[in-house]
Amino acid sequence: MVQSTFSGLRQVAKTNNLIELANTLNNYATPALNEYARFKGQEITEETDREAELKARSTSAKSYADAVANGELDGTQSPYWQSVYDNVKGKNHGIEFGIKKQNALNEWIQNNIAEDSSWEDKDGSQFFQWSSEYDVNYFKDTLNKQSKFFKKGLDGLVGQTNANLGQSYTAYIKERQHTLLKNNLENIILGAIDSDIKSVAIDGNTEGTGILSVENLYRAITTEGTNAKLLAGLKGDEFNTIVLSAAQSAIAKYAIVGDKNANFDMALSILDKIEKYKRPNGSNLFNSESKKQWADLKQTILSEQDRHEAFLEQERKEILQFDFVTNQIKLLKNSFTGGNLAAFDPQAQEKADFAEDAYKQIMLDWVRKNNPDLDTDEGLLSMKRYADDVRGALEGYYKIRYGEDVKIFDLNAFKQKHESQRIANIPLQFTSLEEAELQIQIFNENGTGLIREIMDLYLIEDPRTLFAQQQQLMIKQGWLKMPNIDKGKD
Repeated sequence: MVQSTFSGLRQVAKTNNLIELANTLNNYATPALNEYARFKGQEITEETDREAELKARSTSAKSYADAVANGELDGTQSPYWQSVYDNVKGKNHGIEFGIKKQNALNEWIQNNIAEDSSWEDKDGSQFFQWSSEYDVNYFKDTLNKQSKFFKKGLDGLVGQTNANLGQSYTAYIKERQHTLLKNNLENIILGAIDSDIKSVAIDGNTEGTGILSVENLYRAITTEGTNAKLLAGLKGDEFNTIVLSAAQSAIAKYAIVGDKNANFDMALSILDKIEKYKRPNGSNLFNSESKKQWADLKQTILSEQDRHEAFLEQERKEILQFDFVTNQIKLLKNSFTGGNLAAFDPQAQEKADFAEDAYKQIMLDWVRKNNPDLDTDEGLLSMKRYADDVRGALEGYYKIRYGEDVKIFDLNAFKQKHESQRIANIPLQFTSLEEAELQIQIFNENGTGLIREIMDLYLIEDPRTLFAQQQQLMIKQGWLKMPNIDKGKD
């Protein structure tokens, strides 16, 4: 029998140095190394982010590819660095995108209105289609060569821009719909006023009536007011404001100072009819504030009517004055160029031109100060007397002058001479001392009579001036005594 040397299984002690080292490293060293590696990786990532973001903000290129192309970057940066750079550039580009799209939206809206003044986009579908097409074309044409990181950075701002534009567009369309409704209602009211004016026209002439029928106007206000409330949700005061605004536009059409087609009677008639309108329930178009404004408007129209009538009156006078001066100039020039002697005077035309210039200036100055009404005998006589004096002075001045003596007329010298002679040349106005004393008594009692007429005619301010001048003439006539002639009214 052979004896075996195997003594059986035995437990080996777990104190082996290698195993113990391995366990130590596994339990302590590996987690520390992993944590260190994670920390260093995060530190490197943050440093890369900072560097890439800083570069993105300090370079002018739109993207990484553009920066490399123009030499701002050398192209050796890591893919991760590039992604951070382009992501920042994409975000920055979002500001440019927002501005460009807002401008494009404004232009799109204005083009639509230019093509159709009543254009509107009630449900926003037109805007949605335009916005989608704009984004597609923008990314296709403008961002076709940019990286996905650039577009990802831009994407969030694109969404924010579109949301903001959508909100502002919604508010704009709502306001535009309200404006269109207001304009439509105003046009209806204006149309009704126009129809009522034509209904009272006499042989097609609406300007002279000054009376407004109210059949169409009142019906339009009642009907459209109900529709506006039920269909458009307008409040009563809001509709009333629209009606008053339309009426004011109609009034303004007729109440234009100086316009030959103005008709202030019609303007006041429109104002009056609007003021008197009442709905079936008894309400009118006014609240406390608009009632005051309407009363102020009426006073303004009345005041403007006075100004208009004064303007037309002055225009009538100026036409007559202009025609008078024009005819007098023809006579004046003809005195130099139309006679037989004109053929022998080589300076006849030159004299006529100088005389015309002087005459215009002198008469213009006189007309401006006196503004005579040539439809009256007094005004015509006053202007004719002065015009004859001026014409005589000019003819006398130039007809005797030749060569270098033919020069511009001395206007100031003429005016001074004429002013000094104006009062001195007043003829004797009384036939006796008794008549003079009687007129002085009348003037001292009530400021009227012959003396007042003479003062107005000759532009005399103080009666003592006239009395002194007339006394000189009476002395020359041999009237040595003139009791009380210097006791004029102060």
